[in-house]
Amino acid sequence: MPSIQNVVITRHRLLWGDKINLVILLVFQVLGVIVLVSVPILADNWLKIHTDLSLNERWVYLYLPYFLGLVFL
Repeated sequence: MPSIQNVVITRHRLLWGDKINLVILLVFQVLGVIVLVSVPILADNWLKIHTDLSLNERWVYLYLPYFLGLVFL
């Protein structure tokens, strides 16, 4: 039976594959946030330039479906 002096406490170290997976996951999460934030801004600018929709119409046609889609996602 081992004595308490022979017990070594080790902590789990991430392997290279685990580290690479975490970095890839972080990169895709950052890219996803950039896309989710920039799409409505770019679409709103496009609608301002190419259409004569009012702010309320832009909210109904662009932002409301976008936010509802994010909620149900």
